[in-house]
Amino acid sequence: MTWNIILGPPGTGKTTKLLNLTEDYLKEGVPPHRIGYLAFTKKAANEALERASDRFDLTQEDLTFFRTIHSLCYHWLGLSTADIMARSHYKEFSKIMGEPLNGQLKKEEGAVFGLSKGDQMLFMENIARNKKVSVREQWEKANLDIPWNHVHWFCTGLEKYKEERFLKDYTDMLYLFLKEKSKPTLDVLIVDEAQDLSKLQWDCVKKLAQGVKNIHIAGDDDQAIYQWAGADVETFIKLEGDVTVLENSYRIPRKVHEVAQGILNRIPAVNRRVKSWNPRSVEGEIMIHTSHEHLDFSEGDWLVLARNGYILNRVEKFLQQIGFIYARNNVLSVKQELLDAIGNWELLRKNRKVAATKIRDIYFFMSVGKSVARGHKKLPGVGEDDLLDLEELKENHGLLTDAVWHEALDRVGATQREYIIACLRRGERISNPRIRLSTIHAAKGGEADNVVVFTDISVKTWNELYSNPDGENRAFYVAVTRTRKNLHIVQPNTSKFFRPII
Repeated sequence: MTWNIILGPPGTGKTTKLLNLTEDYLKEGVPPHRIGYLAFTKKAANEALERASDRFDLTQEDLTFFRTIHSLCYHWLGLSTADIMARSHYKEFSKIMGEPLNGQLKKEEGAVFGLSKGDQMLFMENIARNKKVSVREQWEKANLDIPWNHVHWFCTGLEKYKEERFLKDYTDMLYLFLKEKSKPTLDVLIVDEAQDLSKLQWDCVKKLAQGVKNIHIAGDDDQAIYQWAGADVETFIKLEGDVTVLENSYRIPRKVHEVAQGILNRIPAVNRRVKSWNPRSVEGEIMIHTSHEHLDFSEGDWLVLARNGYILNRVEKFLQQIGFIYARNNVLSVKQELLDAIGNWELLRKNRKVAATKIRDIYFFMSVGKSVARGHKKLPGVGEDDLLDLEELKENHGLLTDAVWHEALDRVGATQREYIIACLRRGERISNPRIRLSTIHAAKGGEADNVVVFTDISVKTWNELYSNPDGENRAFYVAVTRTRKNLHIVQPNTSKFFRPII
């Protein structure tokens, strides 16, 4: 049994390579249900499943084992949602223990700093199990301002709570799968983003690999940015087998490649798989800015990255002031419900008919007595699919205005109203924002023609940079390699910052 290791630097088409392998095995006669394709995140697993379904004209039911590792374990063990710890259970457990669980673990930032004690203890307990170390050992390394007796009491209480209610969490699924005598019968096992797997997940992969003829493990240790969350990149680096390097990037320009390689050179060779890869033939551009206010967001698509989330607040405020639509961590800067109401209101003003259910959404943003008469807010007696125009609404359904949206929808706050007006005047695409704001960890896998990287970092990240520099170097390597054309580096405003190679 040989493990085939595929190293995929940024933009080298790793997923395409894995799907090509899948196609080859299908052509050889391997049944779809005997191919295991495991991805680290649900998003990546779903993308592979959808692409494989379309490409090979197969149903999702055919591709039984195109899943995350957790999903495979859940499926194989025959678990149901009733067996799994849900938000309501954590809320109940929080009340029993008297420890708030805010559910705000910002994993993409690589920290649990500033969250409730309960969140920090819950996170630490889960990381310990994934790393296969004791909670005491993880507590000693975490350097949290929480006494061990309190942590032990909390973790013991969690275990007792799950036992009494016959509940399991996602990490429990992995342990249960390892205890299970059976496993899926596979002819092919493909694992993507392997550099992000924890020790516990590696054990699951090794169990799945037993007796499998064709094993392909794909990833890039240089993009291993989740060690703080339990990822075991060392296993991937030391994994033995036949190694293939995908050498040609279809994303990275030459100048950006030079910067990226300069960052990688800071990581000792013993801590990574040394590999050569080539950029695209285009030069690309690298621009240095003293402030984000000097960036011209008027054209093109943009990905704005910061190591710590609070750093994005300043560029978010700037975008609001000058009138650009954006999404921050996939959340649109204007609620979709409001955008839909504005669009449908303008259709009414153009003498178009609109469905009653959409008109009710418009009425939600109108004041009773000013824009819509009392008793008509919910369009009583009108079916959801009924089509109505402006005149019908004014004559029979309490509409008191036909003014432009920013006067008619008078419940919209003044600040948001002015922001949307400014965006529309610029001709911004409301439904598909060109500008995305994200932390580096949350943006892994994303790309854009223009990438902005803030060099400022928090005090906690600064301390991490000097105590464990490999992780931070990998994070900024991931950041600069998101661009297809232009890399914009914003110089620091503080004395705590990451110094890129430029």
